[in-house]
Amino acid sequence: MLLKPEEVDEANHKYGPGGVQVPSVTDVLKATGFIHQRSGDPTVIDYYMARGAWAHKAIGLLEMGTLDWAALDPRLEPYLAAWKLFKKDTGLIIKNPVRDMEQARYSIIMNLAGRLDWVGEIPGVGLVLADNKTGPVQGWTRLQLALYDLLDDKEPYRVHRLGLELKANGKYQPHWYRDFDDYNVARQALSCYWWQVGQGLRTVGG
Repeated sequence: MLLKPEEVDEANHKYGPGGVQVPSVTDVLKATGFIHQRSGDPTVIDYYMARGAWAHKAIGLLEMGTLDWAALDPRLEPYLAAWKLFKKDTGLIIKNPVRDMEQARYSIIMNLAGRLDWVGEIPGVGLVLADNKTGPVQGWTRLQLALYDLLDDKEPYRVHRLGLELKANGKYQPHWYRDFDDYNVARQALSCYWWQVGQGLRTVGG
């Protein structure tokens, strides 16, 4: 189900359906060692994370027809160019950007929440669930997308999963994930997370 704005802490990627905090997809992947703490200059790391967030926001505004190009940071322009090229090459259709982009969702069955980048139709492919990246696509992206898919309590397993790398040169690189075993590993990661909570090794949301 979709979460209300007041149930989402944007800055800290925390989710609280009905006022009760639940783990996010990122929480689970960090707790189980799939996402590692980045090393290096904290300022540079913060910039890369912010760049990704800004690009996500700009693409959403572009799709809704409300992007102010005059106010856009020029450093984001190549990533938007890559996005537009991907759409042109694939024929991607996002029918309702407000509904199908940057939506925070919660699964009652999984007791898990997360924010999906986008869901759309590509002719000849079908329904696609994707996550845009402004840096190299990491190996854990396949599990991230599997968990995002499992947030759909009614019809999981019906999407094609895609990690879309938007590059600084205006090009893109698609990474398609077709191994169904990703879902088994993703479920085991969630089980491991709740085991850690049960053993008092971490708190929910940590």
